Amino acid sequence: MAVRVDLTADGRIVEIVANGSVTRRETGWAVERAREVAKEKGLRCLLADCIQVEPQVSPTLTSEMLENSVFAFDPSIRVAYVYSGRWPDDYRDTVLDSLVDVLPVNIRTFDKRDDALEWLGDYCGSAA
Repeated sequence: MAVRVDLTADGRIVEIVANGSVTRRETGWAVERAREVAKEKGLRCLLADCIQVEPQVSPTLTSEMLENSVFAFDPSIRVAYVYSGRWPDDYRDTVLDSLVDVLPVNIRTFDKRDDALEWLGDYCGSAA
């Protein structure tokens, strides 16, 4: 499977890690599992590490999958999405430009995992 859900930062952050080509079904499973884990553990932070994800057929499809995924989380959960380093620049720009006006304040995109963890760490109580 190209997607897994785990805990990181000493169990303070729910983490989704995706690699390669990711389907809608895998994405949906990961989001549901991450929501369950966050609720079970009483966690308020999610890291979606997609740095190794391949581009979809179109940036529109990627934007749609990303938007559907991050909006599935309660607004009290802070979501850091690390976008893929495998996307061509124009693909990445199209995806991010389509999201700029729709992402709520509890969701941010990052190009580096460390930056995302730092942003989450502030909200989770201590440095990740």
